[in-house]
Amino acid sequence: MKNYVNGFGLIVLASMMISCGGGEKQVDDIKDPMGRDGWVTKGGRIYKKGESVVVEGVGIMKGTNNPAMGRRNAQERAKEEIAGRIETMIASLRKDFMKSVSDMTSEPLDEQLVEVTGKSFTQQVISFYQTIDTHIDAKANTYYEYGKMDLGMQELANKFKSAVKPVVAQRIKQNSDEAFKRLDDTINNYFEKGIATEK
Repeated sequence: MKNYVNGFGLIVLASMMISCGGGEKQVDDIKDPMGRDGWVTKGGRIYKKGESVVVEGVGIMKGTNNPAMGRRNAQERAKEEIAGRIETMIASLRKDFMKSVSDMTSEPLDEQLVEVTGKSFTQQVISFYQTIDTHIDAKANTYYEYGKMDLGMQELANKFKSAVKPVVAQRIKQNSDEAFKRLDDTINNYFEKGIATEK
């Protein structure tokens, strides 16, 4: 099993720093019945690729005659889909960790852990969003955007640990070393088994 929690080297790909167009084009060649790229109707997904977690999202904005607004809103909706998938991933990590230390604390850690790994945590990560492709259906006044985030697993693990450790140190003082070990195990197990590998 790979260890995603030791060391602090950044392995987030350089492409994460691209915030708008010009990114690598990774869309399906197959067209749907309306002649659109396959990604338009495929929707988003999350998967492992090498040492990264890739999160994709598709945003759609309908019924506007304002091109700038259409593109902007489509991008925001793609980001919202990606943010939702990240929040689901972090919630699973949080739940697994709380279960692993349930015998070490008399009161649940839910409230404090949600506070440090909730939406504010996701907003830190979403800044690495990258636009991959866009599509405009002029007849229907509909704008589409396909975007993604390519997150290094080790960097994501370190961010999660940095957020959780102060809570553990405060709430599980007597057995904090063992709790930290269980935190490492939780992260490693989740990245190993909780996310599908790209096929």
